[in-house]
Amino acid sequence: MEEKVVSEIIEKVSLSNENEFLENIGKDFFENGIPTEQFLTAIKSIEDQIDKNRINQILKGYLFALLKKHKDLIISVYVELETIKEDRFLESIKTHLLYLLHFISSIEEGSYNTFKTVDEKNCPLIDWLNSQEVERSLNSNIKLLKKVQPNIHRLINQFIKTFSEGNYYKSIRLYSDLFSFSITILLMSEMYAGKILVEKKNRLQDLVRKLRALSEQDVITKIHNDLRLFKILRIQMRLKREFYISVFDIDDFKFINQVYGFKIGNLLLKEIARVFETFKSKYKILNFKTGSNSFVSLIFDKNAEETIKNIKSKIENIELEVKIEDHSVKFYPKLTVAYMKVNGSFSSPDEVLEILDIVLHRGKTEKKGSIVEYDKNRDSKMEIAKLLDKQIFLGYAIKENKIIPYFQPIFDLKNGEILGFEALFRIEKNKEIYTAGEFIDIAYKTGLIVEIDKSMIEYMLSDAERLGDHYIFLNISPQTIKEAWFLEKVKYLKNCIFEITEQMAFDNIDKLKMLNLETLNKMALDDFGSGYSSIKTVVELSSNNLISFLKIDGSLIKEIDKNKESFFIVESIVKIAKTLGLKTIAEFIENERILKIIKNLDIDYAQGFYLGKPSPIDEIKNYHT
Repeated sequence: MEEKVVSEIIEKVSLSNENEFLENIGKDFFENGIPTEQFLTAIKSIEDQIDKNRINQILKGYLFALLKKHKDLIISVYVELETIKEDRFLESIKTHLLYLLHFISSIEEGSYNTFKTVDEKNCPLIDWLNSQEVERSLNSNIKLLKKVQPNIHRLINQFIKTFSEGNYYKSIRLYSDLFSFSITILLMSEMYAGKILVEKKNRLQDLVRKLRALSEQDVITKIHNDLRLFKILRIQMRLKREFYISVFDIDDFKFINQVYGFKIGNLLLKEIARVFETFKSKYKILNFKTGSNSFVSLIFDKNAEETIKNIKSKIENIELEVKIEDHSVKFYPKLTVAYMKVNGSFSSPDEVLEILDIVLHRGKTEKKGSIVEYDKNRDSKMEIAKLLDKQIFLGYAIKENKIIPYFQPIFDLKNGEILGFEALFRIEKNKEIYTAGEFIDIAYKTGLIVEIDKSMIEYMLSDAERLGDHYIFLNISPQTIKEAWFLEKVKYLKNCIFEITEQMAFDNIDKLKMLNLETLNKMALDDFGSGYSSIKTVVELSSNNLISFLKIDGSLIKEIDKNKESFFIVESIVKIAKTLGLKTIAEFIENERILKIIKNLDIDYAQGFYLGKPSPIDEIKNYHT
């Protein structure tokens, strides 16, 4: 689940730089039941990818949500204790709770600099802790309590200092420890009460149960959260029970919050929780709210798949009506669902939840809105982890303008002069350069390729003078050509040749015709000769004057000196190109042998590491063959 938190933070941060918006991100993570340790671990893993000030505002929002919840809990405990009179220890506990309330209020109101801290020696609990009645009542537990008491005062002082310095990460850690110590005192008070009055014991036991129950309840939907899920999972797995676990993830929930507002988003969560609860009477099922936009069900029926389909169908029939100005808009939620059978083959709840997250990721990637089942062969944790790391890294690179172009020369084989350069994206981080090949698949799958293309086009526009009169060959994705901004930007590009694939040409023929009319730039058909290349497509593109170059697939060129079939295919491609009046470009020229062969085949242009490696613009030199 931690990877999901990381991904959500990165996605949400990109929407706005406003402090209030960033604080609300942290608040939402707390209110959606993300445990403190999991949240802090996620923050730590991305601290070098997001501006420190942005991260601090997110942490601040989480901290203030945490303080508010604990303040409400302390008030409810104090009110209950007010009904128990005439006990010295419980009076001390109430004084301690009031002290905590004033402390939290001073943080919320910004008056912490004037908050009067109490020295541990002057704490109202100290006399009681040293009394003989406590020694008799708590026995060995008194040692624990005597250790806890001074820590509370130490942590309050440390917290105020750290908070005033604006270190909200450390503040959350200090406050979490502080509240844990306070809970310990309440638990010890329960034991003490058991020694003196049954009535007091029962009341305090109820209070502790309330505290525990509230910590296992989702703030918005009021159903169990992931803390409770973890406990139930652990119990079921210890009993070696066989059951199904499924996660229902709301598609595009970020968009719903963004467009309709968090109030509507929360209303949707409540409605979905209500639907889940209706299934409890029909099926053997337990439901939990986890993360910001997902629900988990434990299903103890054999026909789990049918149950999942029914739940998904009913939720997707929820109709929400939103008023925007004078208009009413209706929308229906869509879900992607992942599920798996849990049996003795899994070692822990952590492992089950991690794998379920992997299955969900696969479902979202392959077909959003589908129902996917765990497949041992496909849902490799290692592979998915690598993909997620790449996605996070790529998102960071785009946001921080770390996408840079490298230029590989393309030579005229007749005279050795440079025709132009192919622009290839690279990622720069900490003086290291990462190649496109490491990220291109995940870029296409996630749609980030559009942002990469945009970065490359903007670079070409800003550095047009430095690139001179050479042609620049630029790969364009099918997603990008459909973007509204694309035509407007490329109108101003000079000497640019867009590299398109055959499938892209087939799917976007009208767009390409428009591109040809609106700009003076040419096009090259890339990777020709790979897979199921169609001569018919080439003829159609050529007859419409949509392409000027054929780039021969590199896998054929690499094998041309060893494989006769590759040689004959390339020879045929050259003949077709000449018949259609197209120029040919051979990629992947890796040695002198290959270079001689392609020259003999009368190929027009060539590129490859043997001729010239991709280089940044400042390092481009006059290569020659």
